Amino acid sequence: GTLLVDVHREWAPLGAARFLEMVNEGFFETRVALFRAVENFLCQTGISGDPAVHRAWRARGSLRDDPQWLTGPKPMKRGYLSFAGSGPNSRSTEFFFAFKDLQLGSSPWEVPFATLVGDASFETLDRFYVGYGDVPAFGGHAPAQPQIYKHGLAYLLPNFPHLDYIDKCDVIASSTALGGSPLHLMGVMARGVRVDGPRQ
Repeated sequence: GTLLVDVHREWAPLGAARFLEMVNEGFFETRVALFRAVENFLCQTGISGDPAVHRAWRARGSLRDDPQWLTGPKPMKRGYLSFAGSGPNSRSTEFFFAFKDLQLGSSPWEVPFATLVGDASFETLDRFYVGYGDVPAFGGHAPAQPQIYKHGLAYLLPNFPHLDYIDKCDVIASSTALGGSPLHLMGVMARGVRVDGPRQ
């Protein structure tokens, strides 16, 4: 499937910069599993399929939190992308897609940096495999993050054959080139990201 994503640097300057670093440095070409897909909630991803690449990115350290701008009821809108975290200033490479409008955004790390664009992108989002549910820590049958960190694809491929992956992600246009547009998430489940497109 194909995803077109608008990256908004004004929403979350540090988060957007980290995501674009991941894109430009080939992070997604290591096969990045959509490992935590919880129906009517969110899909978390962002762990490299190569443990050596995962360790290298963790060695860069965590990001400081961007200023939170979400307000109101269910402010994390369907199709938003936000980094995941475990506490203040804990963001690394893991992020999530919101399957629906969610009551998230009260935590300082839950700051959207991008949004899906176009009907085809949302159709792809709705086809993410959700059969494994949440991670074991929350009572589901999805892959355990520590095992992905340690073993990568060697753990995922034989044990979770139905998982979807991001295989490639490229910038297809940017604000510097076109006054505000795309980046291309290309892969089994993702292909397309715009940088600084119109705010929704």
